[in-house]
Amino acid sequence: MNTLNIPTELLILLNSDHFEHFTAMELRDAYLEQGDHEEEDGKKVRQFIYRNIIKLEREGFLERLESAGNGKPRYQVTQRLKALYYEDNIGKPSNSAELDGVTRSLQDKLHQYRVEMLTAIGEAEEYDAICRELPQIRGEIQDLYDQARDRCSKTLGRVRALEIIISNHLNH
Repeated sequence: MNTLNIPTELLILLNSDHFEHFTAMELRDAYLEQGDHEEEDGKKVRQFIYRNIIKLEREGFLERLESAGNGKPRYQVTQRLKALYYEDNIGKPSNSAELDGVTRSLQDKLHQYRVEMLTAIGEAEEYDAICRELPQIRGEIQDLYDQARDRCSKTLGRVRALEIIISNHLNH
């Protein structure tokens, strides 16, 4: 996936169960909710999402479906993107049909932890930004910032552990 330069946050969203079928607006809204994008210009975010959808569609990772009655196209993630996502994030090529129940369960848990980690990172970054904007309340926010960073570190440890377990399981 590196040749396409698709941001990890977007890949995680597209590989979640919520994005089997979606519109560009639904993906944009979820992207904005996921991280520290609220302050970004809405037009820039919309353009970012459309550029990436076009890139993914051109490469066969997304498929355009017929428009619903409102004229807005819907998209579907292809198995090719799911296989590439697992290859990039686990280190061994695979497709959904090859995954056994244990591996699938571990990968689902891994996905959940990655989303939690991104959330904790966004939270910590926001506390940091607020401290820079309003240094007079730094003392009130410092504990919250520290807790968010701790959650991020713990979740990163969980992610690494699951990646190792999944890699070992797939190699046996």
